[in-house]
Amino acid sequence: MFKSYYHNTSAEPFVYRNVGEQLDLMCKEYPDRECLVFCAEKKRFTYAALHNEVTKFAQILLSLGFDFGDRLGVWLPTTSENVCVTLAAAKVGLIKVNLNPTLTAKELKDFLVLSGCRGLIFQKQVKSVDDCWSQLNVLSATLQSCEPGDLKDPDLPSLQHVILVSTENHFYLYWYQWLI
Repeated sequence: MFKSYYHNTSAEPFVYRNVGEQLDLMCKEYPDRECLVFCAEKKRFTYAALHNEVTKFAQILLSLGFDFGDRLGVWLPTTSENVCVTLAAAKVGLIKVNLNPTLTAKELKDFLVLSGCRGLIFQKQVKSVDDCWSQLNVLSATLQSCEPGDLKDPDLPSLQHVILVSTENHFYLYWYQWLI
């Protein structure tokens, strides 16, 4: 593999490190230093706490069988969970496909089909969308009847996993193939 790099702005060379490696390094150097504050959610993260949440979700993604280069649709507003999902996807080597939380069911379906998303992460409610789960039910006739790991919908051929983000009390990701 070729490294294409032209360096002319400082005496320091470019550091070849991905986002996940940089988070690991910051966690080792400054574990107790605060790095993210979400005032609206009343949440604060130190590097160690952020690293812990990101690592937990990265392990969930790997256990679901996501591989380097897979696409992960993220249908979330700008929240702490979205940041954690972004970092976990980068750590695993996934392509994060940001989906506008105000998409209609048809627009969501079109995006999922065109992008080839293997997974979709969402939360039940977003400001302007009262019930995202209802919109997902509109997309797929097999949504309510399939078993976990056995999603085969001809209308959504690449989609295998749907992950619900629950924001009650603390950051937890409850994952299901399809929520029943």
